[in-house]
Amino acid sequence: VNRRIRIKSGEGIGKRKSDDDIPIAYVVGQKPFDNHQHLLPQSHPNMIEACDVKLCKTPLDSCPGQSLVVNIPKSMFSRDDSSTVTTSSLSTISDSGSQVQVFDVTAPQGFNIGESFVIIAGGLPFLIESPFEKRVQIHLPSKIFHGRTDRRKRNSHLEGFRELPHIAEIGWRRVTRIPDLSQVWVRTDKLGIVLDSQNPSRYDNFDIDTAAFIRCISIKNPSSSDMLEGLIKLEYANRSSSSMLVKHRQPQIISKVDFVLVSSLNFRQKCLWFRDRCCKMRLDVKGGPLHMDIRRKFLITDSLNAVMSFTRNDLLKKWYIHFTGEENRDSEVSTKEWFNEVCEEMLHPDNGLFEPCKSDGNVIQINPASEQVFPDSHLIYYRALGRILGKALSEQRYVPNRMSHYLYKMILGWPVTLEDLMGLDKICHNFLVSVRDANEKELNKMNLTFVALKQNYSDNGHDTIELVKGGQKIKVNSKNKDKFLELSLKFYLLSETEPQMKELLLGVYDVIPESLLSIFDEEELQSLLCGGPTINVMKWKRYTVYSGKFQKQRESHQVCKWFWEIVEFFDEAMRARLLQFVTGNSSLQGQNIEGNIFEIRGVSFDDTFYPRVNKSKNLLELPLYESKDMLLETLLPSIEVGEGMYDGI
Repeated sequence: VNRRIRIKSGEGIGKRKSDDDIPIAYVVGQKPFDNHQHLLPQSHPNMIEACDVKLCKTPLDSCPGQSLVVNIPKSMFSRDDSSTVTTSSLSTISDSGSQVQVFDVTAPQGFNIGESFVIIAGGLPFLIESPFEKRVQIHLPSKIFHGRTDRRKRNSHLEGFRELPHIAEIGWRRVTRIPDLSQVWVRTDKLGIVLDSQNPSRYDNFDIDTAAFIRCISIKNPSSSDMLEGLIKLEYANRSSSSMLVKHRQPQIISKVDFVLVSSLNFRQKCLWFRDRCCKMRLDVKGGPLHMDIRRKFLITDSLNAVMSFTRNDLLKKWYIHFTGEENRDSEVSTKEWFNEVCEEMLHPDNGLFEPCKSDGNVIQINPASEQVFPDSHLIYYRALGRILGKALSEQRYVPNRMSHYLYKMILGWPVTLEDLMGLDKICHNFLVSVRDANEKELNKMNLTFVALKQNYSDNGHDTIELVKGGQKIKVNSKNKDKFLELSLKFYLLSETEPQMKELLLGVYDVIPESLLSIFDEEELQSLLCGGPTINVMKWKRYTVYSGKFQKQRESHQVCKWFWEIVEFFDEAMRARLLQFVTGNSSLQGQNIEGNIFEIRGVSFDDTFYPRVNKSKNLLELPLYESKDMLLETLLPSIEVGEGMYDGI
């Protein structure tokens, strides 16, 4: 009745140590089975995902090359079926039933059997895990190659990383794993071979110089209409993966194949795609826009109460902000202004939620002692700020902030390393480096135990935090030094600010699904949220139109010449304030650079003596000044007083 089949494990079995068992599946008689001899569902839309269901389990002590014997009904076989089938057969299952393209892949030079490596197909990096031959055949969805200049024909020959010009040194890379199309992080050499892929035991010996962590959030209530709840922790980058199957509530808004394609687009194309998906999510929500009445004197309190009263559906609706006593102002102008003012106020170090980075005072990080500033409500502030930042991203509203790249990486779930700690706190970084380099004698002199110090602002001292239970009694020596470095790095990267970080991130994800942001890197996310770091005056000029008394001579009019000379004279901060005064955005990228983003209109002194603006139209009115000094003397106080005082042209 049955036929005995010997199955050789592979595809990563035994390479990872985790609390969960590792799935294994195989194909016999062109039918997929799990290792408990259960036939996997044929009706499943994606056979790859069927292999991830909880039926597929293997013992934790399984390792590559281990064999197990299973009994399969003879009716499953044809006459030509082989008696031995390996897990590498999974690579013949296509994604979502789409048409596939077949590739014969040769491993890069220097490859050893059992190592993993990365190839380039359609200009995109793909991970081939632990093949047992130097030449393998893979199947990829044809959609990946549609319209690409390097489209390849059937059975094309691919070789290592040689075709990806920006990968030229050792480092962490995000790649797409074959066959399930999950996004994973690997550390590669110049040839594309995954480092340490043949030596899983290395993870028992922590290397602070090469280690990278990814923050992982487990959402307890993804379908909640109120607010998300979850846990946050750091995991090794090489042990984490994401299906990138983006869902919002119930409907799927993008397939895994499409996600791979979008991640390869340029920044402008990503922004257009992201805006389209955010609009689709907004269309799924019933009800009209929400109106918020805010008192300027109680900006933070009123904003906090309003934002935290919203359901997750409300967060997707259009918001209109009205400042009390200013009902005649354009609501779009007030809304734009509110986003800028509330973010600037909450992110300012004087507020107590954030503090300047100790390595660079020009950027900010979460204040570990925020609870001492807001004893009863500091976490609510972070949740509200996260929601406001998420809303700004979904509507592509640009807000001023000086958040460190580390915070953007945490929002995205990108790897953080010892180098990121250098950007946050140079003293802590140098301390860990000194411990790394210390020998046994030097460690004895340091007299270290398994504790970390957390600053206490109430008495200008430090609180002692145990890194492990009983850590104050455990001395650091050469045998446990690596464990001390690992726990210390995790503490300074996340544990010190874990409650605040969790609320900030969950606030963002209350508005935007976490995976939807993953198409961007940290620099792109910063540009998406607050625009570029510099203001290009030449581009500013190029997209400026002239009207009124300047219409005929345009930029050749003497007053316009003086204006641009003043702009050139301003430093970056002053240019940003001028843009903020006229448009409501402090960045040139905060505008639609496809069209005329800035208008200068010439008027007579009968209309106004000081410059006037209309932020909803990006319009600046300038009288016909008689000198450059007069223009400067009226422009500067207008910017200082600013903030819409002259709106309503």
